[in-house]
Amino acid sequence: MYNFMTLSSPHLGYTYSSSTIVNTGMWFMKTWRKSQCLSQLRLADKPVNELQDCCLYKISEMKGLAWFRHVILVSSYQDTYAPFDSARIQICEQANRDTTLGSIYIKMARNLLHSLP
Repeated sequence: MYNFMTLSSPHLGYTYSSSTIVNTGMWFMKTWRKSQCLSQLRLADKPVNELQDCCLYKISEMKGLAWFRHVILVSSYQDTYAPFDSARIQICEQANRDTTLGSIYIKMARNLLHSLP
């Protein structure tokens, strides 16, 4: 395959979202609708001691991005929905300081970047 392009997609989930409106909305939807997808995007679909079994972590281990010759990740600081670092598959400062979810977040980023051509 030739090109893969995403526009502000949360490749690493919403773990370190800085928008209180998005965080509140996600909490409300997760509580009200019991959405499994939102739990997966927050890395809350497994207990803390089993984070390597989370859906997003499992996906990060797959070699899907290696199939493409060019990978283009577009993001914007003004985007209040998808976290900037997650959309660009970058390790954010919060992940470096977080002793609970930070190591999994960093491993997910490295897994995705390692498979790039």
